[in-house]
Amino acid sequence: TFRHPAGARVIDGHEKYVIPGLIDMHAHVAGDVINERGEPGDRWDRAVALSFLRTFLKFGVTTIRDPGAITADALLLRRLLAEGKVVGPQFFTAGRILNNSHFRPPGFAPVHTETDVRDEIRWQALAAVDFIKIYSGLVCR
Repeated sequence: TFRHPAGARVIDGHEKYVIPGLIDMHAHVAGDVINERGEPGDRWDRAVALSFLRTFLKFGVTTIRDPGAITADALLLRRLLAEGKVVGPQFFTAGRILNNSHFRPPGFAPVHTETDVRDEIRWQALAAVDFIKIYSGLVCR
């Protein structure tokens, strides 16, 4: 006969399912609000982000990888989650997306040369993002 350790929390799993926490590898939680032109704007919607975070948890997502956002906003959200000041999954962020097109909303870092790429990666490393996002089709000369 198995005996639970003293003080153990016992959950009745009868007729229920238990799975490991899910990971969403592409969730723009701290993403830009769409502006009047249908493009990412210069801010994110706190209420929407908090709603997303609660919904993720409700459906078993315990970790999120945000592959691009306004760096300062994403780092703030990551810190608030880590400190327990906001309820939601564990959060990893890339910060700004490296891109060399003319598409330049705040969540993107325009880079056109190897030096630009190196400088942006150094800046993001100092900012302490979790990983670097390079947009598809990035070609620097």
